Amino acid sequence: MVGRKPIPTATKVLRGNPGHRPLNDQEAKPKTKAKLPKAPSYLNDVAKKEWRRMGRRLFDAGLLTELDETALASYCQSYSSWVEANEKVQELGAVVVRMRGPVRSPWVGIASQAWKEMTRMLGEFGMTPSSRSRVKVQTKPTGEEEEDWFSVHRN
Repeated sequence: MVGRKPIPTATKVLRGNPGHRPLNDQEAKPKTKAKLPKAPSYLNDVAKKEWRRMGRRLFDAGLLTELDETALASYCQSYSSWVEANEKVQELGAVVVRMRGPVRSPWVGIASQAWKEMTRMLGEFGMTPSSRSRVKVQTKPTGEEEEDWFSVHRN
């Protein structure tokens, strides 16, 4: 398929439907779960911890459906790879000395690739500054404190 990737209808609604093109009323509407699903067993410990942290935020915002679990797992695994690679760069340095002289550590490339994958998935969930700038946020009082939370505004 040629051209830009289509924007999901829910995202268009959150953005206030800029361009005012007709919304797709036949778009699939996956179900949300009653509670945050458990992290998949194939994720490592760092990825599982990130699943609980970011998954909770996405779930509470109503942005995590049953069809998004693989995308979230992909983000979490990329996050884990990024953390591991950065720890290795800090431990071993960004440059290693080989027989032919100094070269960039392979961990730098691994960290860079994991970062690209991770930030791509963040954008899919509206969790980057540019993607978030198109989502309306409402402040809702919760007891004594107030928290920012995403809500769908239908105009």
